[in-house]
Amino acid sequence: MGILNEEQRRKYVELLKINDIDKIKQFLMDNVEEGTLIYKYCRGLVRDFNTLKEEKIFLSNAYNFNDPFDCAYLVNKRSKRAYSEDERELAFHEYLEQEKADQESKRRTNATFVACFSERCDSSAMWGYYSADHKGMCIGYDLRELIDKFGIMPVIYSEDLPLLEDVEGEPLYISLVTKSDEWKHEMEWRIVKYDKGKEGAPGVKVEEILPKEIIIGSKEKETCKLNAISRKNNVKSDLLYCDVAQLIDWGRRIKSRNRIRIYSYDLSRSSYSMIKKEWKGIYT
Repeated sequence: MGILNEEQRRKYVELLKINDIDKIKQFLMDNVEEGTLIYKYCRGLVRDFNTLKEEKIFLSNAYNFNDPFDCAYLVNKRSKRAYSEDERELAFHEYLEQEKADQESKRRTNATFVACFSERCDSSAMWGYYSADHKGMCIGYDLRELIDKFGIMPVIYSEDLPLLEDVEGEPLYISLVTKSDEWKHEMEWRIVKYDKGKEGAPGVKVEEILPKEIIIGSKEKETCKLNAISRKNNVKSDLLYCDVAQLIDWGRRIKSRNRIRIYSYDLSRSSYSMIKKEWKGIYT
């Protein structure tokens, strides 16, 4: 079971359908328990650490996502799948209308920025493809703080594609937080920001947020050797893996404002699971 139960999710979907963001935010604040954490997987690069030190969260351009249906603003302008010979004019007209709508959809997706989080911090699959094959990090944030500051929302998983009637006008959030059932194992929540003025940018940042915990991947020790190879190949410094010692030193320096717990994962010897262990004494 996730953070929201089945009944709460049904009510949430009803609010999404009327696109009332203020009511959605209040509903989530009313139904998410104090102290609930939500997790952001990352590769653990220097640029990720720099974003942490800036007390920001990076939102990626949705156009570059690995799911072509994600934030796609899809509209169907065709009245049928096949046309007869005497419907050639209709077919050509609807083809042009579809092309126009598709181009606008791409522009909108290219101006939509998303930060993805998960209710789980122990998914071996997500550690594999979002955290550099377990060499990266998983960062835990206070979920209620993210709801209050940035309006984070849970993703809805469905077999039904959320087609829009028109691509113009204000973004309909149900189309931005609905994904195929194939992704439901990710138990995702997301911060979504639409900014037409930043169309085509690789991402944007939102400010004034610090994590509650950081989990280091089980293969973190391999990063020193990989960094040495990258330096020989003149890889940019912000694309190197971050130094865990510097991460801990930063945590010590800000502990009076926000105490961040540091963990790592060990592999279980009895099941396909990972054992979370806190690094004790790092702030003493």
